[in-house]
Amino acid sequence: MKKMDGQIHDDPAVTVPSPEAGPPAKEMEFLGFILAGEEYVIDIMTIQEITRAVEVTRIPRMPDYMSGIITLRGTIIPIFDLRKRLNLTRESQGGDPRFIVASFEGSCAGIVVDRVTDVVRIKIDELEPPPFNVSGREGQFLKGIGYYMGRMLILLDYEKVLAVEGFGEAAAGTA
Repeated sequence: MKKMDGQIHDDPAVTVPSPEAGPPAKEMEFLGFILAGEEYVIDIMTIQEITRAVEVTRIPRMPDYMSGIITLRGTIIPIFDLRKRLNLTRESQGGDPRFIVASFEGSCAGIVVDRVTDVVRIKIDELEPPPFNVSGREGQFLKGIGYYMGRMLILLDYEKVLAVEGFGEAAAGTA
């Protein structure tokens, strides 16, 4: 039996908050997506929009992980190929490819993903740092690991993934 609001309850589903329990843990919302068979998430607050993948215009002498550019409602958006950026080899398994366009440091850029999954909420105190043995070029792009409904999600550092020497200044001038 539990005592709540001066009444005694026999129902085990009724929970009595503990006076020692602090405020509820803060949560963050992330957008989940599939890329090369793995599930990743990025902070939803950075996302401008999600669009169907369209043909990309290639730009000469750009890094190989940049697919090119698209025009989205009159704005030129650079598109990054995360497979190449993260050194992933597994090809797309069909799905429903999308561009996720996000903003950072006054610029916008997009990434191409195999499929968008869902929006998830993860408690901040439940996010774990990346494993210590994940290093090298690909490891620098990870912010952490989160768990949602039994799924392990890889939290990407969107700004680092999209970092190109001089990109922020050049893109800010064209927006």
